[in-house]
Amino acid sequence: MQALSDASNLPQGQQDKRIRLQQLQQPASLNQIVDRAGIRGLIDSADGQMPAPEVDDPRQAHRQLSADLAVAAIRNSFMASLAEALSAEGVLRRCLLPITVTVQVSFATGDSFLRMLLNMPNVQQPVAMLLLHKLPEYSRAECDDRDGNGSSSNESSIPSLILGQLSW
Repeated sequence: MQALSDASNLPQGQQDKRIRLQQLQQPASLNQIVDRAGIRGLIDSADGQMPAPEVDDPRQAHRQLSADLAVAAIRNSFMASLAEALSAEGVLRRCLLPITVTVQVSFATGDSFLRMLLNMPNVQQPVAMLLLHKLPEYSRAECDDRDGNGSSSNESSIPSLILGQLSW
C-alpha cells in the first residue's frame, strides 16, 4: 500500500483538495494570499513601476480571498503581515486605490484591495480597526502639509482615501 503522503495515484480533483488542505495548514503571508487571489502590483510594485494594482477577475479574487481567510490561522497571519505592510505609505496608498481590471468585464466594481477586505465579514472588523488607527497619523501629517489657503495640496490624501473605504 502506498503512503498517504504520495498523492500521485489520486484523481486530479482529490489531488487539488489535498494540496489545498496542505496550504491551509500553513500560515500564509500577505504576498502569498494576494498572489493566489490573482492581484498583481499591490505590494511588490509600491515603488511605482506599475500604475495601479491589477486583477483579471475581481469576483474570483474576492472568492479566493474569502476562502483563504476563512481559516483562523491564515487570517491571523495575514492580518499581522497586512499591518506590517501598511506601515509603508506607498503600500497603504496602493491598497486604498481602486484595483484595475485587466480583462473587459461588466462586473468591475472599482473597489480597492482594502475595500474588498472590508466586504468580508470575517476580516471586516480588524481591517477597519487597522485603518482607523492609521487615520490620526496621516491626518496630522496632512495638517502639517497644508498650503497657505487652507486646502490640502494632494486631492487624494490618505485620510480621504481611508474615510472613503469606511463609508458604505
